[in-house]
Amino acid sequence: WVEEFTLLEIDDNDNALVAYKKALFAIQEAITNLQSAKNALINSYNEIAPLFKFSQLKNGSINQYKKYDHSFAKGVFEKAGVVTNETKVWESVIHSLQNGGEVDYLNDQQNKLIVFENTLQNLFEEYQKLEKYIRQGVSHVAIRDIEVDITPLTAMALTKISELMSSLTYLCLVEYSAHTSITGKTIDVLDLLPKTNKNSIQHLKAN
Repeated sequence: WVEEFTLLEIDDNDNALVAYKKALFAIQEAITNLQSAKNALINSYNEIAPLFKFSQLKNGSINQYKKYDHSFAKGVFEKAGVVTNETKVWESVIHSLQNGGEVDYLNDQQNKLIVFENTLQNLFEEYQKLEKYIRQGVSHVAIRDIEVDITPLTAMALTKISELMSSLTYLCLVEYSAHTSITGKTIDVLDLLPKTNKNSIQHLKAN
């Protein structure tokens, strides 16, 4: 987005403004989609939360996560290239699951989506300030000189996206390898490795 209208503004303000309007629309659309994602997450929470009022079900789920050797699992997934050496989001997911199971995880994700939505809203407001600079052909200067907060907010938004996607990835990996499938099949951490990477670390075993 930024590259398009900052390049176009040098020779053609009108086309630059068209590209700029597309960027504004894209951010608005992202905010709308995020609101839909929040609603879906709330619905999931509302469906699962009542089940966790039954202590046997709640404790059964949480205890599986407490017994889960997450340090071993993270090491194996890293070695196989399934995940990176990032730890902040991983530890956050593990903490939620061990503290309150999937209900705590969903609640934590709701809070993260609210922060992400606020970031996108702030980014949208900063983009709205750019029109006057584009008409002068100097939006690239305004962005570069931090006359508007486009760069830090874009970086923040991309980081939030990365964290949310990593969190969902970690949830799947941990949930699949911590709990027995509905078919009764038990999935080991090593079963979640790509077959191409599996043979090289078959010797690894959980403590």
